[in-house]
Amino acid sequence: MKKTVLLFLTFFLLLSVSIHADGVDPLLDQADITITVTDDNGYYVEEVITISNSSSLDGVINHSLVDADMVSDLTFTANGEALDYQLNEGEVLDKLEVTVADVSTDNLQYVIGYSVHSSEGEFKTPIVVPMYPTAGESAVVNVNFVAPEGNYIHKNSFPVQNETAEGEVTNHLINVPSHVNYIYGPEPTPLFNSYSVISGIIFVVLVGILVSWFRAERKKEMEVAA
Repeated sequence: MKKTVLLFLTFFLLLSVSIHADGVDPLLDQADITITVTDDNGYYVEEVITISNSSSLDGVINHSLVDADMVSDLTFTANGEALDYQLNEGEVLDKLEVTVADVSTDNLQYVIGYSVHSSEGEFKTPIVVPMYPTAGESAVVNVNFVAPEGNYIHKNSFPVQNETAEGEVTNHLINVPSHVNYIYGPEPTPLFNSYSVISGIIFVVLVGILVSWFRAERKKEMEVAA
């Protein structure tokens, strides 16, 4: 009887582990994104994406994209072969369903490439975002921006830069952003820019709040003393 119970518990445990393994959701393991400014003031973006637990993708990789009208020549490739995709337009963002034939491996790596068209003086660059969470333990998203030769990348960019960089910069993020906004020019970051102005306004507002609080407390003390 004991042996029967033990065998039953062992079988149940193994079955539970098997179900748990099969039910693991896909995760964004790593994303290496390179953005290069092209000669026509546009951008070329290449994303090297690695999805872990890819056997649970069911043959489709889901992505989101904002401002799809700015994007052209979009391609998805894996192992040097082109992947088919379907664009589903939405009110706020579009969704891209990419078909993959072989998802038998634990980690699936593929490459996304596309051009971004922008007007002169416009720096916003939409990013194709794999719709899978990261483990959240470390910054697995690396965004590398390459400006034209002789140009500086300004601090009031997005992601925000701690200091002005010349030519190239890399940011390490936890998630893939829907867009980036690397502002660059032939001169270093000017003293008065959107970042410094906003910081100044916030500082003035905080000082105003502290002064008002101090005056209110001082008034209470004077009323109590009277």
